[in-house]
Amino acid sequence: MDPEHKAVLRKHRLEVSGQLLVSDSIVPFLYQEDILTDAQVEDIESQRTDRQKSLKLLDLLPSRGPRAFSAFLRSLHDFGWIRDRLLLELQNPPGPQTTGIRSCDRRLRWLTGSLESRRLAIQHRGGAGGRHPPHAGGFPASLSAAPPEQSFPVNLTTTRRRSSDF
Repeated sequence: MDPEHKAVLRKHRLEVSGQLLVSDSIVPFLYQEDILTDAQVEDIESQRTDRQKSLKLLDLLPSRGPRAFSAFLRSLHDFGWIRDRLLLELQNPPGPQTTGIRSCDRRLRWLTGSLESRRLAIQHRGGAGGRHPPHAGGFPASLSAAPPEQSFPVNLTTTRRRSSDF
């Protein structure tokens, strides 16, 4: 297995092991493709939990030759999101500036930027919970269910109900 493939599996080891169910399709496929031996299949299946089975498979794969990684990716047809994540990691290897704290900082900046965008969108639409003044005539025309010429006035008066009204 290529060193970069080993590194990707090592980096995503805990994430992958927590999401895979290797007994159903992955281990049989890898056995069929001559990636795993009978003894290795038995070793994997002897593990008590799905996570332990996945971890055992991830321990064995790096030593199973140059075809092991591509066969593993093909075996993930039921787990496409994991396959996509691993392939994305290979296409965009992290540089020194995106590791560790800097990577977390970048993700945090993206998240706060996303939250700020949502806050501004809510404010633009008329606010949440009445904190911001609504647009004249209710929601902007692009968000209104009825065309502007058929807009209905909003009645803001409410009546109190007694528990006996229910």
